[in-house]
Amino acid sequence: MGRRKYADLELFIDEEEFLGRGSARFGDKRIVVKRALLGQKVLARARLCGREVLEGRLLRVLERAEGEVEPACPDFGACGGCMYQSLTYADETARKERLARALLAPFSAGAEYLGLTPSPVLRGYKNKMEYSFGDGGPGSALELGMRRTGGFYETVTARDCSLVDNDFRKIVSETLSFFRESGEAFYHTRRHTGVLRHLIIRKARFTGEILVNLETAGGLTADLGGYAGVISRLDTDGRVEGVLHTLNNSLSDAVKPEEVRTLFGRDFITEELFGLKFRVTPFSFFQTNSAGAEALYGLVRGLTEEIPAPGNGGLKVFDLYSGTGTIAQIIAGGVKEVTAVELVPEAAASARRAAEENGVGNCRFLTGDVLEVVKKLAEAPASAPDLIILDPPREGVSPKALPKIAGFGAGHILYVSCNPATLSRDMEKLAGFGYKCVKYAFCDMFPRAAHLESVALLRKNA
Repeated sequence: MGRRKYADLELFIDEEEFLGRGSARFGDKRIVVKRALLGQKVLARARLCGREVLEGRLLRVLERAEGEVEPACPDFGACGGCMYQSLTYADETARKERLARALLAPFSAGAEYLGLTPSPVLRGYKNKMEYSFGDGGPGSALELGMRRTGGFYETVTARDCSLVDNDFRKIVSETLSFFRESGEAFYHTRRHTGVLRHLIIRKARFTGEILVNLETAGGLTADLGGYAGVISRLDTDGRVEGVLHTLNNSLSDAVKPEEVRTLFGRDFITEELFGLKFRVTPFSFFQTNSAGAEALYGLVRGLTEEIPAPGNGGLKVFDLYSGTGTIAQIIAGGVKEVTAVELVPEAAASARRAAEENGVGNCRFLTGDVLEVVKKLAEAPASAPDLIILDPPREGVSPKALPKIAGFGAGHILYVSCNPATLSRDMEKLAGFGYKCVKYAFCDMFPRAAHLESVALLRKNA
């Protein structure tokens, strides 16, 4: 392999891919630049090592693309939390829709396209944010916010972030002030020094309940009781229902709970969708855009209701990767029974409790890895489903689990995905088992970010 060389190049972005990757022609090769938009002229630092496709890091935009506007956020470009602040929302959704449809095109030929549903809210839509402790550069003060674009430890405290409401900003500001005064250092993953790692805030849009979770390595000396008191007494529009402390001594930068202590209140909040209440715990999955979730789950419920029920009185449904049981309970009123599977025990436990409180009696919630649980379900033929709903993480369904899932022979599979690229990959594999896409649609759950939620209804032997 040749020695790597780097060069700063002026490039014109003439192609773009989903998830915010632009590319430019360089001689007989292409250079892919993250966060670059089609039509921009950029300065990028490229790695040149003889490969057909090269990598480039965006240094700055030299000329904007046609239609770009002045970003509303003063930290856009430095902060890595947004992608499309410099576009109108109509332009953003048009780009995402075009790129996502291109990804699904090979496996959606002949399918009915139901369109893209925009997010009902564009500002302050996020109900969860994971902030990182760091600094603004060597020798600077402690910061708390989003990682600086292209940086490891440099952090941008985006005080005017439009993705969250003012309660998030207040909690971040007070947390940063508290720990600057305490003298605690952020955890440095290379040196393994310091203790402050992340701050995770969850706020339910429709109930206003707030959960604050401080994550640190061991060795914290600050008065956490004092910190919990500061946060619990904040003048917020919502209500702080819990302040938690999560201990994480792992070497990586990921949030990995070893121990969770409740410093104030309780360890969950509740959110309401379609008149149902759901418990949201510190590490359970819940759609990040509650208003958008109602649009998404309304689409899922509508497609479920269109599937003809067998002669035994209603659909039997498997809901895999079920999280806090939102989809299972929302569709429960129109089906015979739902078997939901979730890996995170606390999420499955919350789903069971919520189902009891909501009076939903035809759902059962199983805990475990989807592959292992599906193997056990396959041993009981009487439990074979009519419909399988898949809502996996961004990486898609496990390659080992997919054949087992297809092996049930369900008449329909309803696939919900936050990554059209992995949805396309899994649709190709499911096509090999006789499943063809008959309807598909998109819901924008992530305004200003590059992601897009997709829904595809597949029918067996269509």
